[in-house]
Amino acid sequence: MDSTSKAPRLFDRLAVPPWLPRVAQTVPFRLAVVVVALAVHLAAIVILGQERFGLPFNRAPHEAPHLVHPNDVAPKQWDRLIVSRWDSGHYLSIATRGYSMCPKEGFPTANFAPYQWTCDLAFFPTYPWIGWLASFGGRVALDYTLWIVSLVCSAIFLFLWTGPPIVERMGLGPTWVSFLMLNGFTTAYCLVTVQTEPLALVLTLGALVALMRKRYLLGALVAGAATAVRVTAVSTGVAYGLALVAVTVAEWPLTGRALARRVLEMVLSGWGILALLIYYGLRFHDPFIYSHAHAATHGHHPSLARLFPPDVDQVAMAIDHPMHEGIWLAAGLLWFGLGHKEAMSRFSRPERIFCYALFVMCVGVACYGTADLAFQGMNRYLLLCIPLFFAMAATTARRPFVLVLWLLLGTWHYWNIDLCEYAGGPGNNTLNQCHAQHWIGRI
Repeated sequence: MDSTSKAPRLFDRLAVPPWLPRVAQTVPFRLAVVVVALAVHLAAIVILGQERFGLPFNRAPHEAPHLVHPNDVAPKQWDRLIVSRWDSGHYLSIATRGYSMCPKEGFPTANFAPYQWTCDLAFFPTYPWIGWLASFGGRVALDYTLWIVSLVCSAIFLFLWTGPPIVERMGLGPTWVSFLMLNGFTTAYCLVTVQTEPLALVLTLGALVALMRKRYLLGALVAGAATAVRVTAVSTGVAYGLALVAVTVAEWPLTGRALARRVLEMVLSGWGILALLIYYGLRFHDPFIYSHAHAATHGHHPSLARLFPPDVDQVAMAIDHPMHEGIWLAAGLLWFGLGHKEAMSRFSRPERIFCYALFVMCVGVACYGTADLAFQGMNRYLLLCIPLFFAMAATTARRPFVLVLWLLLGTWHYWNIDLCEYAGGPGNNTLNQCHAQHWIGRI
């Protein structure tokens, strides 16, 4: 398939050397860009940490995270690295002691209140477990190990993003525009932090690439793995399963053996979350203890009734909140609405179904879980909505002014709001340095 025909092209109106498109498709160039992108994100968080908070990259180089007492809320020095903040403490806690501080019974039998800040059942354990294994059972500092896992996942993810399967569907120019849109997004710094986003992203994009290559079993295994990483990534498995239904319809009729294989692939698309449900059921006698613990920890009760229609006060808070989650959610829906048709025009039907289902499910799950929390975290949750960035590229690839304007807006918010909030961590000092209080007395 010609990678430059029938698709919007970045190079249509720009005078570029004829060799540039060829170079942009080579492995060395793509690898170099990945390294540069991750280096820029890392440099940004290090520089901001020093500039706004006077923090070095590692403020306790000779003291790795560890538990002083078994019932500590989190390991001591869990946040010594500037890339380890907020939820990182929960992941390091799980990697250090598992769920040993949790009640033995699930809900409603257990009284969860005494355990909610030491149990960490409101977080999936897969990423911490991988970090524990990579640290040789805790012999290597867990914060560094989890950070390296994130960096490796992000590097593979960004490399896959500019690979032949995406270029064949999007065109070379729009592919690179979508790469810019992703890395200029307000929470793109997550690619170099101790969080679950890098692992979920590489597995989700990996599943899409496998689908494009018709490696259905491999894609099912990868999509299924994503469902065990974070709750919004369950959308990856659902999207892949629906794509397989479309593949089956296109290939019908199938032999009995082929049909059995396809059913197996569909089941495997959710093997990760199924394994977690079984684990929770055996360990805590409550397969859905994650959702129960999440509601108890955050003091909310998710329901569809809170979305249709959403509470006016919660929407107003989402817009007025220092992180502006409501504005970014609205912008994401607007961008996808504007560009989805053009972005998906050269994708096959199963691939389109995967992309649409991923976007709808990802946004839907995130909104369902945060509608009564003023949509907190939405800026970060939108990263997993990979088709959003395809739609952004389709809309802006031939509109350089819009492209540059949006990148300026995104990177401004990245630096001044989201990254600042992350680097500062919880506390009033972060509010003083990152939000309205920062300007008190200056105007």
